[in-house]
Amino acid sequence: MRSLLRILALSLGVGVSSMQVAVADDLTSPQAILSLPGPGLLSLSPDGLRVARIPVADAPVLHILDTANLQAPPVAVPLPARVQAMTWAQDGSRLFLRAAEASSGGERTYVVEMMARSVADLTPDLPGRVRLVSGTPDSDGAFLVMHTPRQGAPVRLVRIDSKAGVPATDITPAGNYGWFVADDQGRPAVALLIAGGGKMQWIALTSDGQPGAVLVDAGTAGTNEPVSLMRTAGGRRIAIFRTAQPDQDFPGLTGFDLDGAAPTVILTPDHEVTAPLFARDEPALLTYVQESLLPERKVIDPTMADILSGLTVDAGFAEIAARARNGIWLIRRRYADRPAAYFLYRPESRQWSVPLAEMPGPPMPARQVATWVKARDGLSLPVYLTLPDRPGKAPLVVLIHGGPWRRDRFDYDRTLHWLAARGYAVLRVNFRGSTGFGVGFTRAGDGQWPGAMLTDIIDGTRWALDQPGVDPAPPVFVGGSYGGYAALMLASQTELPARCTIAIAAAVDLGSFAPKYAAAERSSKAQLKQALGDFDDPSVRQQLTALSPIARVDKVKAPVLLIHGGRDPRAPLDDVNRYADALRSVNPALVSLAVAPDEGHSFTDPKATLAAVDLQDRFLSRCLGRAVSAAAVDPAPLRMIHAGTRP
Repeated sequence: MRSLLRILALSLGVGVSSMQVAVADDLTSPQAILSLPGPGLLSLSPDGLRVARIPVADAPVLHILDTANLQAPPVAVPLPARVQAMTWAQDGSRLFLRAAEASSGGERTYVVEMMARSVADLTPDLPGRVRLVSGTPDSDGAFLVMHTPRQGAPVRLVRIDSKAGVPATDITPAGNYGWFVADDQGRPAVALLIAGGGKMQWIALTSDGQPGAVLVDAGTAGTNEPVSLMRTAGGRRIAIFRTAQPDQDFPGLTGFDLDGAAPTVILTPDHEVTAPLFARDEPALLTYVQESLLPERKVIDPTMADILSGLTVDAGFAEIAARARNGIWLIRRRYADRPAAYFLYRPESRQWSVPLAEMPGPPMPARQVATWVKARDGLSLPVYLTLPDRPGKAPLVVLIHGGPWRRDRFDYDRTLHWLAARGYAVLRVNFRGSTGFGVGFTRAGDGQWPGAMLTDIIDGTRWALDQPGVDPAPPVFVGGSYGGYAALMLASQTELPARCTIAIAAAVDLGSFAPKYAAAERSSKAQLKQALGDFDDPSVRQQLTALSPIARVDKVKAPVLLIHGGRDPRAPLDDVNRYADALRSVNPALVSLAVAPDEGHSFTDPKATLAAVDLQDRFLSRCLGRAVSAAAVDPAPLRMIHAGTRP
């Protein structure tokens, strides 16, 4: 441990003898917080007979639970990789796993056979990124996957015969596609077509998989996207989309008949809609969750009111995550101070099961405050302030979300738990450009990455610094991806100086970042251009570089910690190396760069994640003069980069 502190001391530009490190209670360490048991990934089989669970804190392992006997120990199936998502076959005989492949930065699809409890790569002969399209075999017993042989390459639709040894067949229809969705019979039904100039359209596919009618233009900022595909009692194929009309501020729900009938508007809301529940064989909305600052359930079908009244609980907010054919519901109960918990629920008898995952130890030692704060131009900003349950005034950490087309919610987060346990107050600002608060709120961020989006964060921070229990001293800015860009930009401004800054997977040069990101994520190009300008134009790229952290290193006055993945395709390491070199040339004591050589834009190896959080913990402790955790963490997954070296 002393050798790790010496390495960090050198990288932060301070002498070991001057650190005067204190040791905190092990219960507040990053390792203790990240190892808290939680629900992980859970999925209820369509027949309701099984629940698949992958605990977050475990080594890669799948737990299979029998819903008829939840008290029995789960069947454990070892997995070859960290899993990101799960999809059941409609008959419950197979479970498909989308997993990250750390060595290439790509993705694979694995199949788990329930009877044999065996795991296999669904497409071992296809290199690159493989994502499942259909978990249901077609009439000939084949599955569909999307195959991207290399980063930025067009997506292929590939047919995989369920019989071993049969070669995969490329059935991609004519056109440049970014996504496919299959119906309940395993046939491609909807596709995202990328046209010239990056324009995107969702189109229907005919019964033989060929391009059909245009359904809706693909919007930006999370609008105009598929929510559900269903087959009605009369046999019609219906695709339900989240759609934003020109006169609508919040995306609504529209049903499109893939066989030609006129579309039907299902819901025109005045808030963000999540967790919609439809009738089984008709595009009729029964209930949904309305999310603004806080979640609220809305009931559309009066016959559901009595059933849903049984979901009322003393603590947390219960939402319907899945329904099985045998009448069982999977309920996700969201909390502000602990991880979400999952239960099985029988609506007819209002019976709750035991929790499907072990509940964590003590709740987060903090309370969350949700409110609206006025920006300097009068725009109302949704903000969440987490205050640790400790006497005195807590130093403020401003946690900036990435995207920026995402949002913060009034939910539990392990990062919040870690920071609150260490005695920090945490502010999260939904700045303009965030999603979930209206199309106008999101579009207000266009052209404002280096402008009003940053002043929104400053205005929210000023409010937080005036709150009881918050230390009014300069804050710490922490963010990842766009949040990393924003944190570094805020580190270089003088209106509200930073005490120190942490930037993870940060975009440091927009002129370089935008075209590279668009090449890696082709479906995002139009959205990026709307937000940043036509970066295909060299003069625009020059302007973007001038509005980036790399052009402002001479204005940074407080320590900066950079953490990056060596295989990041979205924000390449070369750009971050250039930023670190530029900042070192101004003041080598200010910059520290840590690289996880085998990680991408997001870390998938738990050891690398723990090492990164531990490094942040020690950086913050040194910056704020607070106690350092005594828990030993292996620093090997991270490589500290010193002046004049490269990973």
